[in-house]
Amino acid sequence: LYNDINKIADSYYYFIPAGQGFDFETWTKEVDIEYYFDKYFDSDYTYFEFDISSYDDYKKYFYKTDHHWNQDGSYKAYSEIIKVLSDDDPKEISIKREIPNTNFYGTFARKIKYFDIKEPFSIAYVDVGDYSLKINGEDKDMYFENPYLTGDYSTYEFFNHYSHLTGADYKLRVYDFDNPSKENILIFSNSYGNSVNPLIASHFNKTHVMDFRHFDEKINIANYIKENDITKVLVIVDYWLFQTEINNMEVE
Repeated sequence: LYNDINKIADSYYYFIPAGQGFDFETWTKEVDIEYYFDKYFDSDYTYFEFDISSYDDYKKYFYKTDHHWNQDGSYKAYSEIIKVLSDDDPKEISIKREIPNTNFYGTFARKIKYFDIKEPFSIAYVDVGDYSLKINGEDKDMYFENPYLTGDYSTYEFFNHYSHLTGADYKLRVYDFDNPSKENILIFSNSYGNSVNPLIASHFNKTHVMDFRHFDEKINIANYIKENDITKVLVIVDYWLFQTEINNMEVE
């Protein structure tokens, strides 16, 4: 399936070696997605991955109690992706701050009800400019950074700040920056992508983002690419998503 997609668009695969991908005691990879690609792909594609080389790197770019990257990690990912996908420089962080009176407990802490490990929540705000957004075909306002910039945020100790900042998971988002001189891009991602998709989209005309965990119907990707004048496909993927995301994709 991916081989077919690679043949109709410039395809890029950005792999996230998150916690499931490493043996932290020996700092060795337990999952080698690039080997799998080299073995089974017979079409042109570009592979690259979130660059971390030590456990200290991991602690710098990921939350203590959550599988997602933190604000430093998501900005690093955005910067790496844009440098490969375009000739643009990444947009700079304009506001970086620790949010007062917040603790962030991630998915690991919430699942096992272990709340002894605390970390304050931080934001790294990048002004991407104006855009319109459709979610599952309906117009939406997704400027979730505003409460943290204005101070109008929840201080409830167990509030999920990550999801509130980046938005919930949706089947289909379409960002329109009204820049017809730029290309249109299709992104396959899960919740990791929520923090970087608007940043990436700011370098393109229209950006279509699909999260296949939320598709109940089959969708023909080849037709979708053609109908929406898409020239690039970006897969932002961790190991678990890559196993399951294609269930509702078709090409022919």
